[in-house]
Amino acid sequence: MAGHAGFLATAVGTVAFMWVLALAVIALQTLGYAVGWGVQFQNAYFLIALILVVGLFAANLFGVFEISLPSSWMVRLSGRFGRGYAEDFSTGALAAILATPCSAPLLGTAIAFALSGTTGDILAVFTAMGIGLALPYILVAAWPGFLSRLPKPGPWMISVK
Repeated sequence: MAGHAGFLATAVGTVAFMWVLALAVIALQTLGYAVGWGVQFQNAYFLIALILVVGLFAANLFGVFEISLPSSWMVRLSGRFGRGYAEDFSTGALAAILATPCSAPLLGTAIAFALSGTTGDILAVFTAMGIGLALPYILVAAWPGFLSRLPKPGPWMISVK
């Protein structure tokens, strides 16, 4: 049952991040700022920074270099000392952080609706986005046998990378 709870904690982390994002949007609008989604892609400095980050990420994937963390960090991150649901929650939040920029092309209309609507509209749309992002974790928590159908990690992952 602990595995089920871990997946649910990951899902809660995903939805919680989306709520934080929604509350930030609401706060900015309350302060009088015009909030848009994807507007940063019109800024040359943002695009240069994004190109550099994506280029470094691609170079890492192609084996040009590899970043190794200090062993003390690795021990701490491995969760060997009292692993709880905070790690699962953080994984869900990180998944949402990484997926959010990719949502603009797919969710542009829903985001535009939310940003031009009421506080309730913003919370409803961002909650739906969070649940949608969390859905794989929720499904695995509900049907843990599904994990046995996924490919096991191994050398094949190097080829895919």
